[in-house]
Amino acid sequence: MGDEENDKPRMIRDEPAEDQEIPWFLHSFVSPPTDRLTLQLLALVEDLPSLPRPQTVGSENYSRIYNAFVKRGWAGFEKEFDRIVPRDRADYKDVKGDLLREALFNRRGHRNMVEVLLGTKTVDEIFGEMDRRRRRKPQ
Repeated sequence: MGDEENDKPRMIRDEPAEDQEIPWFLHSFVSPPTDRLTLQLLALVEDLPSLPRPQTVGSENYSRIYNAFVKRGWAGFEKEFDRIVPRDRADYKDVKGDLLREALFNRRGHRNMVEVLLGTKTVDEIFGEMDRRRRRKPQ
């Protein structure tokens, strides 16, 4: 019999509880997006090809949004995006929609990563599904 502390994975033993973080892609489930426009745009862009990352908001701004999303999930994304692109800006919806086409924000991708993490799917199975979807989609 080992003691409880040594039975925990090393990462958890070495990190104070308040510093432990979940994998970034789990934020999509723990704290899903709540902004109505974001939800609508995510549904619209899910199957569209990804756009190059910084193209929509510039490299520096993209880095800020990326970091906020990875650290704080959708709440971080919304706060940082709105700080960079004010809601009253005429092209707000277009800029947000284009940014959400970035693979990092694809919720299907988040689900796939969770399934791999849980061991319910393999990477090969996910790539197979992606290939089947691509072939079914009219060109």
